[in-house]
Amino acid sequence: MFTDREALKRIFDPPADPSVEYEAVFPLGWYETFLQTVGDLDVQIITYDDLFENSDDWDFKSCYQREFDHWHEAVRDPSRTYLLIQHDVDFVPTFTKRMVALEASYGIRSNVFIFNELYDVFPEDSPYDDSPYEVDHAFFQHAQTSGFVIGYHQNALALAGPNMDAAAQRFQRDVAQLNCYYPLRFFCPHGGPGREIGGKLCRNYDVPLPAKYHRQLRWVYNKYSIRFAGRFSDGGLRRLTDPKRLEQLDLVDGFVKSMQPGKRYFALIHPQLWGYNVNMNYNPHLAEQPWYQDVCRRFGAA
Repeated sequence: MFTDREALKRIFDPPADPSVEYEAVFPLGWYETFLQTVGDLDVQIITYDDLFENSDDWDFKSCYQREFDHWHEAVRDPSRTYLLIQHDVDFVPTFTKRMVALEASYGIRSNVFIFNELYDVFPEDSPYDDSPYEVDHAFFQHAQTSGFVIGYHQNALALAGPNMDAAAQRFQRDVAQLNCYYPLRFFCPHGGPGREIGGKLCRNYDVPLPAKYHRQLRWVYNKYSIRFAGRFSDGGLRRLTDPKRLEQLDLVDGFVKSMQPGKRYFALIHPQLWGYNVNMNYNPHLAEQPWYQDVCRRFGAA
């Protein structure tokens, strides 16, 4: 499948009636422009597997300082620009499937982090509270064998409730179940809703990495992260009001074109925000941004 562009195209083609799918914030066509732009600029796309191929650094609490030093001194080409793309699959896994198919059609690999199970505590304003979390594991297994990285999106505390021991057990259960489909090597905690434990608000990233996984799973984002020269994220968008932060969401003409040779960059893309049924009023403050208005006009969403 991943060598058949027509088969891939059938996955990411727009539906006959876009209005029936979940509302998105950004046009998927703009993401294709992003992929075309990184190709035109000859950006080197990298994965977590690439970064740790020749590194035995497991020190997540140092944010993998040894890995970065080795990459900077012995791996990077000072004339090339590097980019790692990560997808956190919080909702609507079918949107991730078509985004991965789109990437594969351009020969681009990304890093995909999925839940083992979706929690059932949603913000009151969430548009995804009735969406099934049905993962096409066969498709993502093919993606993994084609160079994509599949990781665990840790939401153990959200699933286990206000009990850290139960969350640690849930962590291990999730990893064991996902390992039936994928050889997991990386994980990152989901932001998500917190739980109050002993009068303190705790989140998924407060769940410690179980000792048995200290040389099996690398913690690569959210609290402990790989080192990059610059980052892009479309996370937390619903409540974002800062005009400067909103301006920085211009993925193509802002983020990509600011990247410099000899450095590596990180883009966190939540596929559930990208589609064919765009709601420009998802965030009214974003709707006021001229670059966003232009993007929506160009792709027929305005």
